[in-house]
Amino acid sequence: MWNLRERYDCFGLQERFEDSLTVISREFGWKVNPPAENKKSTYIPKNYSEVDLQAVKENNKLDQELFEFAKDLFRQRYG
Repeated sequence: MWNLRERYDCFGLQERFEDSLTVISREFGWKVNPPAENKKSTYIPKNYSEVDLQAVKENNKLDQELFEFAKDLFRQRYG
């Protein structure tokens, strides 16, 4: 979390794709033309058991914590 807050000049979030492109292009003086297309997919196959999904959530607990921190920091910095 310290790295996001103190070390990196900027960062982006998939959920805020267009805003992230604006932030990054502004920070590095890049022109984004034409705007990139967001092709995110959140498909989860139905054949995973609840036990499997719970195991994935448990094993990704720190990733989720970092993501929540990043979302809050992005909102604070860039709106």
